[in-house]
Amino acid sequence: MIIRGTVRGETGTIKRVIRSQTRVIVEGKNLVKKHIKQGQGHEVGIFPGEAHLHVSNV
Repeated sequence: MIIRGTVRGETGTIKRVIRSQTRVIVEGKNLVKKHIKQGQGHEVGIFPGEAHLHVSNV
């Protein structure tokens, strides 16, 4: 269960743990939009993705 932030009170499964930064990525929660500029070998546009949360907020 997430106890702080915009997705407070929601539950989800932990997808990834980043120990060096004491952060976790919760599947389907804390979604952000990433803007990708034109470059070599990748698509251009706005892509949704999951942002990490600090472990004290989970």
